Amino acid sequence: MGIFNRFLLAIYGLTTGIVFALIAMAIFNVFTEHVWLNELRFALPKEEVRIFVGVMLLFSVYFFLYALFVSNKKKSNKDFVLLKGENGDVKVAVTAVKNLVENVVLRLQGVRGVKVKVDAKGDNSEFSIKETVTLGEGVDAIAAANIIRQETIKSLADSLGIKEVPVDVSVEDFSNNKEKGRRVI
Repeated sequence: MGIFNRFLLAIYGLTTGIVFALIAMAIFNVFTEHVWLNELRFALPKEEVRIFVGVMLLFSVYFFLYALFVSNKKKSNKDFVLLKGENGDVKVAVTAVKNLVENVVLRLQGVRGVKVKVDAKGDNSEFSIKETVTLGEGVDAIAAANIIRQETIKSLADSLGIKEVPVDVSVEDFSNNKEKGRRVI
């Protein structure tokens, strides 16, 4: 839900809360019936009240239609990869694949940091891996990328039984400082 819809919903929520508080006050006789009926007779014929009620009705219809027809595009079923085996399928969490690849890459000499993105495709049986690495100064980027790619494919073959996975390696930075974050022991 966007900021505009949240703002409209906040106004709508406050207004309906006030209206229900007034109804509760009428039910529990906080004001005598004569007083609130007199105020109601005074307010209802006014143009501002009619406009307000119309706007609140439009808000209600808008939020009802929004709830029915707008789908959350961020929701996806891409939080696992599907591995097809001889005896059946196995679902492996994307975070598990990501952690496996991070651990393997961080163990390699010359790698100071890594960010891994796993993209599941189609029916989740195919996926690709994008690695963004920070290398130490003086490390050959092409050779390091090839080693990273080979080790990633080897670890996926050993752990998950996957022989061919597209692995994209990009070098983000050269630094002699270790990135703060995950530590592999």
